[in-house]
Amino acid sequence: MRFINTLGALWEAYGLPPGAGRIFGLLLIADRPLTAEDISRVLGVSRSSVSTDVRGLLTLGVVERTRVPGVRSGHYAFSSRAWERVVAVRRAELLRYRELAEETMGALAPGHPGRKRLQELKAWAKISVEALDGILAQWTARGRGREGRR
Repeated sequence: MRFINTLGALWEAYGLPPGAGRIFGLLLIADRPLTAEDISRVLGVSRSSVSTDVRGLLTLGVVERTRVPGVRSGHYAFSSRAWERVVAVRRAELLRYRELAEETMGALAPGHPGRKRLQELKAWAKISVEALDGILAQWTARGRGREGRR
């Protein structure tokens, strides 16, 4: 529970719902897919809270809805592609920063002090996207190497 609660606190520190962070942590270490009822019981939260937070995690792509044969209720599991999704979300965010900086620079007069800071934002976003692309390439290569050893 310490791990799960710490993830909730980390998410909250970033302005994200702590409940979603706790569910993320729970599913990360769960030994099987869990129902909303399972999640509610383990975390001591309402089913409606679980439902709200799971929707966000599904949208991010870090949690997947799955079926367990012979069981009617839906189950949730940590996505096998969660880390790729995290990178994709961050990459899209950085590209949007760069695009916004470019658009705004065009609206500022030459010599405006904000232009230099926007230029720095563009450079930072470019370097960050390149770094994320490198991380994703390493992660993908790592996955291919693991599959070959199975």
